[in-house]
Amino acid sequence: MTRMAKDRVPIPPEIAAELLFASDHTCCVCRDRGRAVQIHHIDEDPANNTKENLSVLCLLCHNDTQIKGGFGRKLDANLVTQYRDDWHERVVIRRDKADELAALRLAGSVVVVPSTEPEAEALMIPADEALVTYVKTLPSVLANGYSIAQPRWDTGITVEMLEGTYELIDLVEQMLSHLASWFPENHFGGQPAPEYFSQYVATRFAWHRALAEPDGVGTGGTIVGPVASMAVLDDIQRAVDEIVCSLLWEREGFSLNAWRGEWSQAK
Repeated sequence: MTRMAKDRVPIPPEIAAELLFASDHTCCVCRDRGRAVQIHHIDEDPANNTKENLSVLCLLCHNDTQIKGGFGRKLDANLVTQYRDDWHERVVIRRDKADELAALRLAGSVVVVPSTEPEAEALMIPADEALVTYVKTLPSVLANGYSIAQPRWDTGITVEMLEGTYELIDLVEQMLSHLASWFPENHFGGQPAPEYFSQYVATRFAWHRALAEPDGVGTGGTIVGPVASMAVLDDIQRAVDEIVCSLLWEREGFSLNAWRGEWSQAK
Protein backbone atom coordinates (compact mmCIF):
# COMPACT_ATOMS: atom_id res chain seq x y z
CA MET A 1 0.00 0.00 0.00
CA THR A 2 1.35 3.42 -0.93
CA ARG A 3 1.83 5.75 2.00
CA MET A 4 -0.27 8.87 1.66
CA ALA A 5 1.63 12.14 1.86
CA LYS A 6 0.48 14.39 4.66
CA ASP A 7 -0.64 17.94 3.94
CA ARG A 8 1.81 20.65 4.95
CA VAL A 9 0.53 23.16 7.47
CA PRO A 10 2.37 26.51 7.58
CA ILE A 11 4.42 27.01 10.74
CA PRO A 12 2.95 29.90 12.77
CA PRO A 13 5.29 32.92 12.42
CA GLU A 14 5.68 33.35 16.18
CA ILE A 15 6.79 29.71 16.58
CA ALA A 16 9.22 29.98 13.68
CA ALA A 17 10.68 33.21 15.10
CA GLU A 18 11.06 31.70 18.57
CA LEU A 19 12.76 28.60 17.19
CA LEU A 20 15.17 30.54 14.98
CA PHE A 21 16.12 32.79 17.89
CA ALA A 22 16.62 29.81 20.22
CA SER A 23 18.90 28.24 17.60
CA ASP A 24 20.60 31.58 16.78
CA HIS A 25 19.57 31.11 13.14
CA THR A 26 22.15 28.32 13.01
CA CYS A 27 21.98 24.63 12.16
CA CYS A 28 21.82 22.61 15.39
CA VAL A 29 23.94 19.80 13.88
CA CYS A 30 26.94 21.37 12.12
CA ARG A 31 26.60 24.72 13.98
CA ASP A 32 28.32 26.50 11.12
CA ARG A 33 27.06 30.09 11.34
CA GLY A 34 25.90 31.72 8.13
CA ARG A 35 24.74 28.65 6.26
CA ALA A 36 21.27 28.79 4.76
CA VAL A 37 18.86 27.04 7.13
CA GLN A 38 15.34 25.67 7.15
CA ILE A 39 12.96 24.43 9.80
CA HIS A 40 12.83 20.65 9.88
CA HIS A 41 9.92 18.54 11.13
CA ILE A 42 11.61 15.90 13.25
CA ASP A 43 8.88 13.27 12.85
CA GLU A 44 8.62 14.15 9.12
CA ASP A 45 4.99 15.14 9.59
CA PRO A 46 4.68 18.59 7.95
CA ALA A 47 1.42 19.18 9.80
CA ASN A 48 2.95 18.74 13.26
CA ASN A 49 4.16 22.22 14.14
CA THR A 50 4.63 21.74 17.86
CA LYS A 51 7.84 23.20 19.25
CA GLU A 52 8.99 19.74 20.30
CA ASN A 53 8.82 18.57 16.69
CA LEU A 54 10.82 21.37 15.09
CA SER A 55 14.53 21.97 14.64
CA VAL A 56 16.76 24.25 12.58
CA LEU A 57 18.98 22.50 10.03
CA CYS A 58 21.16 23.72 7.19
CA LEU A 59 20.43 22.31 3.74
CA LEU A 60 23.35 19.88 3.90
CA CYS A 61 22.40 18.44 7.28
CA HIS A 62 18.76 18.29 6.24
CA ASN A 63 19.83 16.07 3.36
CA ASP A 64 21.32 13.71 5.94
CA THR A 65 17.84 13.17 7.39
CA GLN A 66 16.79 11.78 4.01
CA ILE A 67 19.51 9.13 3.60
CA LYS A 68 18.15 5.69 2.77
CA GLY A 69 20.77 2.94 2.62
CA GLY A 70 24.34 3.35 1.43
CA PHE A 71 27.25 4.33 3.64
CA GLY A 72 25.82 7.62 4.91
CA ARG A 73 24.63 7.94 8.46
CA LYS A 74 21.04 9.06 8.59
CA LEU A 75 20.12 11.76 11.09
CA ASP A 76 17.13 10.09 12.64
CA ALA A 77 14.55 11.76 14.88
CA ASN A 78 16.25 10.88 18.15
CA LEU A 79 19.62 12.15 16.97
CA VAL A 80 18.21 15.42 15.64
CA THR A 81 16.37 15.97 18.91
CA GLN A 82 19.57 15.43 20.89
CA TYR A 83 21.49 17.84 18.67
CA ARG A 84 18.72 20.46 18.95
CA ASP A 85 18.38 20.31 22.72
CA ASP A 86 22.13 20.44 23.26
CA TRP A 87 22.53 23.35 20.83
CA HIS A 88 19.71 25.38 22.38
CA GLU A 89 21.32 24.94 25.79
CA ARG A 90 24.69 26.02 24.45
CA VAL A 91 23.19 29.13 22.84
CA VAL A 92 21.64 30.14 26.17
CA ILE A 93 24.93 29.63 28.01
CA ARG A 94 26.83 31.53 25.33
CA ARG A 95 24.45 34.49 25.46
CA ASP A 96 24.49 34.57 29.26
CA LYS A 97 28.28 34.59 29.24
CA ALA A 98 28.39 37.50 26.78
CA ASP A 99 25.70 39.34 28.72
CA GLU A 100 27.76 39.19 31.90
CA LEU A 101 30.35 41.34 30.14
CA ALA A 102 28.02 43.60 28.18
CA ALA A 103 24.97 44.18 30.38
CA LEU A 104 23.82 47.15 32.34
CA ARG A 105 20.38 46.17 33.60
CA LEU A 106 17.64 48.70 32.98
CA ALA A 107 14.27 49.24 34.59
CA GLY A 108 11.88 51.75 33.11
CA SER A 109 13.20 55.31 33.15
CA VAL A 110 15.86 54.73 35.79
CA VAL A 111 18.66 52.34 36.53
CA VAL A 112 18.95 51.03 40.07
CA VAL A 113 22.52 50.66 41.26
CA PRO A 114 22.84 48.85 44.62
CA SER A 115 24.98 50.67 47.15
CA THR A 116 28.09 49.06 48.58
CA GLU A 117 27.06 50.32 52.01
CA PRO A 118 24.79 47.76 53.77
CA GLU A 119 22.34 50.30 55.21
CA ALA A 120 22.37 52.84 52.39
CA GLU A 121 19.54 53.12 49.90
CA ALA A 122 20.05 52.12 46.29
CA LEU A 123 21.16 54.92 44.00
CA MET A 124 18.66 55.93 41.31
CA ILE A 125 20.34 57.12 38.13
CA PRO A 126 18.24 58.88 35.45
CA ALA A 127 18.16 56.91 32.21
CA ASP A 128 19.96 59.55 30.15
CA GLU A 129 22.85 59.62 32.63
CA ALA A 130 22.86 55.82 32.70
CA LEU A 131 23.19 55.82 28.91
CA VAL A 132 26.34 57.93 29.06
CA THR A 133 27.72 55.76 31.86
CA TYR A 134 27.05 52.60 29.88
CA VAL A 135 28.47 53.92 26.61
CA LYS A 136 31.68 55.00 28.34
CA THR A 137 32.24 51.42 29.53
CA LEU A 138 31.95 49.87 26.07
CA PRO A 139 35.51 50.43 24.78
CA SER A 140 37.03 48.73 27.84
CA VAL A 141 34.50 45.89 27.63
CA LEU A 142 35.36 45.40 23.95
CA ALA A 143 39.10 45.47 24.69
CA ASN A 144 38.57 42.81 27.35
CA GLY A 145 36.65 40.71 24.82
CA TYR A 146 39.57 40.92 22.40
CA SER A 147 42.03 39.88 25.11
CA ILE A 148 39.89 36.81 25.80
CA ALA A 149 39.64 35.91 22.09
CA GLN A 150 43.33 36.45 21.26
CA PRO A 151 44.69 33.19 22.75
CA ARG A 152 42.20 31.20 20.66
CA TRP A 153 43.21 33.10 17.52
CA ASP A 154 46.88 32.46 18.31
CA THR A 155 46.36 28.69 18.15
CA GLY A 156 45.99 28.86 14.36
CA ILE A 157 43.40 26.09 14.63
CA THR A 158 40.33 26.95 12.57
CA VAL A 159 37.77 25.68 15.06
CA GLU A 160 39.44 27.50 17.96
CA MET A 161 39.79 30.70 15.94
CA LEU A 162 36.12 30.58 14.99
CA GLU A 163 35.00 30.05 18.59
CA GLY A 164 37.06 33.03 19.70
CA THR A 165 35.46 35.24 17.08
CA TYR A 166 31.97 33.89 17.80
CA GLU A 167 32.32 34.79 21.47
CA LEU A 168 33.38 38.31 20.55
CA ILE A 169 30.46 38.62 18.12
CA ASP A 170 28.10 37.51 20.89
CA LEU A 171 29.52 40.19 23.17
CA VAL A 172 29.01 42.99 20.64
CA GLU A 173 25.54 41.67 19.79
CA GLN A 174 24.61 41.96 23.47
CA MET A 175 25.88 45.55 23.48
CA LEU A 176 23.53 46.35 20.61
CA SER A 177 20.59 44.77 22.42
CA HIS A 178 21.24 46.82 25.55
CA LEU A 179 21.72 50.05 23.62
CA ALA A 180 18.34 49.40 22.01
CA SER A 181 16.80 49.83 25.47
CA TRP A 182 17.11 53.59 25.02
CA PHE A 183 14.84 53.46 21.96
CA PRO A 184 11.06 52.89 22.02
CA GLU A 185 9.97 49.30 22.65
CA ASN A 186 10.37 47.04 19.58
CA HIS A 187 11.81 50.03 17.71
CA PHE A 188 13.91 47.85 15.44
CA GLY A 189 11.87 45.81 13.00
CA GLY A 190 8.92 45.63 15.36
CA GLN A 191 10.73 42.87 17.27
CA PRO A 192 12.32 42.58 20.71
CA ALA A 193 15.90 43.78 20.40
CA PRO A 194 17.56 40.37 21.06
CA GLU A 195 15.53 38.73 18.28
CA TYR A 196 16.16 41.60 15.86
CA PHE A 197 19.92 41.65 16.38
CA SER A 198 20.17 37.86 16.26
CA GLN A 199 18.53 37.99 12.84
CA TYR A 200 20.70 40.94 11.82
CA VAL A 201 23.89 39.06 12.66
CA ALA A 202 22.61 35.98 10.80
CA THR A 203 22.00 38.02 7.64
CA ARG A 204 25.52 39.49 7.83
CA PHE A 205 26.96 35.98 8.13
CA ALA A 206 24.98 34.85 5.09
CA TRP A 207 26.12 37.92 3.15
CA HIS A 208 29.82 37.50 3.86
CA ARG A 209 29.78 33.74 3.30
CA ALA A 210 28.18 34.36 -0.10
CA LEU A 211 30.87 36.92 -0.97
CA ALA A 212 33.60 34.49 0.11
CA GLU A 213 32.23 31.72 -2.11
CA PRO A 214 31.45 33.32 -5.50
CA ASP A 215 31.60 29.91 -7.20
CA GLY A 216 28.97 28.37 -4.93
CA VAL A 217 28.44 26.96 -1.45
CA GLY A 218 31.32 24.75 -0.32
CA THR A 219 33.81 26.03 -2.89
CA GLY A 220 35.72 28.38 -0.60
CA GLY A 221 37.34 25.84 1.71
CA THR A 222 37.85 26.11 5.47
CA ILE A 223 38.98 29.74 5.30
CA VAL A 224 35.42 30.89 4.55
CA GLY A 225 34.29 30.61 8.17
CA PRO A 226 37.09 32.74 9.69
CA VAL A 227 36.90 35.32 6.89
CA ALA A 228 33.13 35.69 7.15
CA SER A 229 33.11 35.83 10.95
CA MET A 230 35.73 38.58 11.09
CA ALA A 231 33.77 40.58 8.51
CA VAL A 232 30.61 40.17 10.60
CA LEU A 233 32.48 41.33 13.69
CA ASP A 234 33.56 44.45 11.81
CA ASP A 235 29.97 45.09 10.69
CA ILE A 236 28.43 44.91 14.15
CA GLN A 237 31.22 46.94 15.75
CA ARG A 238 30.36 49.62 13.21
CA ALA A 239 26.70 49.23 14.17
CA VAL A 240 27.56 49.98 17.82
CA ASP A 241 29.35 53.13 16.68
CA GLU A 242 26.31 54.14 14.62
CA ILE A 243 23.78 53.54 17.40
CA VAL A 244 25.89 55.47 19.91
CA CYS A 245 26.14 58.37 17.45
CA SER A 246 22.37 58.29 17.03
CA LEU A 247 21.74 58.41 20.78
CA LEU A 248 24.43 60.85 21.87
CA TRP A 249 24.88 63.19 18.91
CA GLU A 250 25.70 66.67 20.28
CA ARG A 251 25.09 65.49 23.84
CA GLU A 252 26.35 68.16 26.23
CA GLY A 253 29.21 66.97 28.39
CA PHE A 254 29.96 63.95 26.20
CA SER A 255 32.70 63.97 23.58
CA LEU A 256 31.54 61.69 20.82
CA ASN A 257 34.81 62.04 18.90
CA ALA A 258 36.84 61.05 21.96
CA TRP A 259 34.60 58.03 22.55
CA ARG A 260 34.87 56.95 18.94
CA GLY A 261 38.64 57.10 19.20
CA GLU A 262 38.56 54.85 22.28
CA TRP A 263 36.13 52.46 20.57
CA SER A 264 38.38 52.20 17.52
CA GLN A 265 41.50 51.61 19.60
CA ALA A 266 39.79 48.85 21.58
CA LYS A 267 39.50 46.64 18.50
